[in-house]
Amino acid sequence: MFTLLLVLVTIALVTLLSVQNAMPVLLSLLYWKFEVSLAFIIVLSAAAGVIIGAISALHFKKKPLGNLQPHTDQEKEGLR
Repeated sequence: MFTLLLVLVTIALVTLLSVQNAMPVLLSLLYWKFEVSLAFIIVLSAAAGVIIGAISALHFKKKPLGNLQPHTDQEKEGLR
């Protein structure tokens, strides 16, 4: 429930920030220059953060401890 609330508040803040900053800005990327809406840059940055965070969370996900097997006799005795 807390996660859902956190996601909704984050979406609301990004939306509010984007709507209030909808003016065009000059975006320079290497040798190219584009005039784009600041709202587009804000939303694109937030989406990139979500994608990178999701990939990182899936990549660094830990395995459950139930799959571990005891290696020594003492650990085997401790399980009995």
